[in-house]
Amino acid sequence: MKRYSIEHIREEFRKKSYILISKEYKNSKRKLRVICPERHEYLTTWSNWKRGRKCPICNRKKMSQLFRLRRNDILKIKKAFKKEKYQLLTDKYINNKQRLEYICPFNHRHYVTWNCWTKGQRCSYCAGVARKDIKFIRSEFIKEGYQLITDNYENNHQKLTYICPEGHKCKTTWNNWSNGHRCPHRARPANRMNLEFIKSEFAKENYQLLTREYLNNVQKLENICPNGHRQGINWASWRNGVRCSICYKKKQTDIAKNYWTRFEYQKKIHKALHRAPNKPEQFLQTLLNHLFPNEYKYVGDFQFFLGGKNPDFMNVNSQKKLIEIFGQFWHSPKMTGVSKKQHELDRIAHFKKFSFDTLILWENELKDENKLVERLQEFHNKEFEH
Repeated sequence: MKRYSIEHIREEFRKKSYILISKEYKNSKRKLRVICPERHEYLTTWSNWKRGRKCPICNRKKMSQLFRLRRNDILKIKKAFKKEKYQLLTDKYINNKQRLEYICPFNHRHYVTWNCWTKGQRCSYCAGVARKDIKFIRSEFIKEGYQLITDNYENNHQKLTYICPEGHKCKTTWNNWSNGHRCPHRARPANRMNLEFIKSEFAKENYQLLTREYLNNVQKLENICPNGHRQGINWASWRNGVRCSICYKKKQTDIAKNYWTRFEYQKKIHKALHRAPNKPEQFLQTLLNHLFPNEYKYVGDFQFFLGGKNPDFMNVNSQKKLIEIFGQFWHSPKMTGVSKKQHELDRIAHFKKFSFDTLILWENELKDENKLVERLQEFHNKEFEH
């Protein structure tokens, strides 16, 4: 990680008309004393400053001006409602959590708080999210031949007692009803006979269903996908579009690999990440500069790509040579899915397609400096056969 000097940080504060009082910078988490353009003195860290957190006193003042209204500012609220053709019925403003009654442009009478209004909330009836009443819910039950017994409606999690067209007395919530749940006594026999239907649905997409009995929509149904992967998917997930997870992961991996071959994406990543050399890369960079001055440049910060791969070091003096450092974790067989030797050969072969010779170094090889120097000199002096 790049370490900044106190002069650099002072200059960054000065660009925003802030004055840095602290004389010493230790790290990005240490508090720095500054003065804002409005002459407010406060403490902040370099880390918070880079994230855009400026003077808290100025910020509170600004937020107060934007969102907080005095009790006698009912005229300003009425003006805001009238601007969108809402008629405000409330005559006195207490605070931003008070319910303000209104009539919307479509003559719906409802209420909203000033806090919700400033966040963009408008008429609940127009948006289709207004609270339902017992008359509306009873009419919805009657449409499907159900008789609602409950007389009062409190919320969508309240148990509603009903009688289905076949005379079964059951309970459900409005939330479940609106999601398609109906009488369980009528549904169970149909569900148990649905195995053939489910098998036909799987067969439409060339899936082979192995399960012989269907219990419910959360039961894992064993199947084999068109690519031969065996796994379980419940019927609820299948209806929602879930398919073979192995095929999906492979598809997502292929998509991600294709992204890295695009120049626009590479440029975007290089600009966004600001990647700096890690400790092994810093060590090798120092050693290369000592052995071969002005020969090798660090390009592992995503500034140079070959077929979607980003090498760590590149020769900048006419030799088409690359040097890669493999970390013990990220390039292990567990992460790559192949052996270390095969992983090395794959990377060398990839860069060879672009006429580059590649030296692969593992992180633990940096400990033996004498052997490392021999390998580097041998690689640098040998001629590459295309």
